[in-house]
Amino acid sequence: MIPKAITLGESTIMILPFGRFEHPKFGTLVFDDAFAARLIEHFRKGVRKIVPFIDQDHDEGKAAAWFKNLVKRPDGIYATVEWTPLGASLLKDKLYRYFSPWFGPYVDEATGTKYAPVLFGGALTNVPFLKVMPEVTLA
Repeated sequence: MIPKAITLGESTIMILPFGRFEHPKFGTLVFDDAFAARLIEHFRKGVRKIVPFIDQDHDEGKAAAWFKNLVKRPDGIYATVEWTPLGASLLKDKLYRYFSPWFGPYVDEATGTKYAPVLFGGALTNVPFLKVMPEVTLA
């Protein structure tokens, strides 16, 4: 029996909801229009000089998806991501359901220029901090 090929593609997922959140490690987090504008600007300028990706449980390992674009919507920041075979399989097999963002300040190693906030990537997880976000699904 020949296994079915996994149909890969792009999905649009929420990566950050707008609001104020109290994180036990990082304190008060405020995601608003100004935050979104800076994060999206830094993403589009490619300040890190590498493409952010989604991994598993923030292990910084294999890519489950690659970020292609960020947009602001009334309820938060959304990303268009391109799934890898690994990511498509993890979602299709229901091994993961949620997304956890990874962002923060970044200092360009060559110039010393500081940028904040910058999207480093994110992770598929089953224990998200931001529980108001919808489940991640394949398109």
